Amino acid sequence: MTRPLSIAFADAFDRAAHDVFVAPQVHAACNVPAPTTRESWAYWCQGFAAGLLGDDVSMPLSDRLSIWVRTALKRFYQSLRRAGAGVGES
Repeated sequence: MTRPLSIAFADAFDRAAHDVFVAPQVHAACNVPAPTTRESWAYWCQGFAAGLLGDDVSMPLSDRLSIWVRTALKRFYQSLRRAGAGVGES
């Protein structure tokens, strides 16, 4: 079941705000300096993407993008194989 666009955006903004809010706590628990502005933006972008996609697993955007590309290529090659199976048959 797909989510309405308004719910998807609400989830995305909620997740982004959550990730930015907990970042200082996580950094403090790991004995790492507080997140910089750039790191906070990265956390916001990761959270927004995760919330928009309805994904509860937090992973870097590059990993998320590579998974999407691999899945798209796999579907593409599968469709080529199916289309090629009918070629030359009479």
